[in-house]
Amino acid sequence: MNDFRKLLNMKFPTLMRNKSTKTQINLSQYNSLDFGIINLSPEKRELYQILNREMPELCRGLPESARDRAIDFLMAYGRVTPGGPLDFFSRYYPPAWSVIYHIHGMESRESDNSRINLHTALGGQALAMFLHSYDDHLNDGDIPASHLALLVRSAAWMRFNNCIKHFADKTPESAAIAENLINDYYAGMMHGSRIQTLEQYCSLFRKQMATWLVMPLCTAKSLETDDSVTGLIRKSYESFGVAWRLLDDVNDLEEDLTDQRPAAPYWALPDKHRRLWDIKNKKERLEKITSILIKEAALKKIIRKIDAEMKSAEKFAEQAGLHGLAAEYSELRRPVALFLKNNLQESFAETGH
Repeated sequence: MNDFRKLLNMKFPTLMRNKSTKTQINLSQYNSLDFGIINLSPEKRELYQILNREMPELCRGLPESARDRAIDFLMAYGRVTPGGPLDFFSRYYPPAWSVIYHIHGMESRESDNSRINLHTALGGQALAMFLHSYDDHLNDGDIPASHLALLVRSAAWMRFNNCIKHFADKTPESAAIAENLINDYYAGMMHGSRIQTLEQYCSLFRKQMATWLVMPLCTAKSLETDDSVTGLIRKSYESFGVAWRLLDDVNDLEEDLTDQRPAAPYWALPDKHRRLWDIKNKKERLEKITSILIKEAALKKIIRKIDAEMKSAEKFAEQAGLHGLAAEYSELRRPVALFLKNNLQESFAETGH
């Protein structure tokens, strides 16, 4: 049970909604910045339940001796309240998975086969989202590498690969798409190149989130979508992912400074100021970095980048014909645009709304 208590207190990195508390330093307006709320239609709520059912299904596929412990483990990891609804993905913004719903909607007519494809893709997306954070926690030592933890990981990757095979058996191009994206993911996670700029940091994250694109692009290929449209879907989703990562970095600024982790604010500063991260005294480090971030307008730069990426996500989704997805991105972006208007003296007309 000690492992479960540790999971409940864990920080969830990269692309997970993580509300920070108000800090000692004057960063409250940045800590509270969030994307807008998307109200799910009844149909999307039904699909969201399919997404959540993948985690119990994962446990049912394990050896009988491990199943009960595995579901307890995953409920603690997903911060699911015992006795409450099985909601493993409440910290994820809807487009992370609804992109599949919108791509599926491009099909001219519904069939049993297309419905199976939709359910398979949602299950695969649940696994991709889970593994993205889970592998990070295992790699960083936040989750002890116990037999149970490794069993869950192995089973999740196996089920994810089975979802890929479902599409590859029907559309040979899907196998190559998945192979290239998984290669990008590991290239991003095991990169040896030294980041120098915020743009390079964002480009690296596009690779690190690549497994999230496997199911959306396989779904698109199953509909014989033109390569140009598939490319637009990828660019749209990557822009959304980068914006989310940057927002997470802004929200978690004090925690990252405390742990001396270089995130977006670090790369938004000129190189001469990055040595401040090495200051040993925590209070002095926080005060000096906060002061220089304000002086250099680094946080403003990041928030403008978030806004620009969300506008790109919306634009590319529209160009791909995914108008519902574009509307979701627009709704997510709304508080960011208002923040720029109200706090950074930006002209609201410049935000495009």
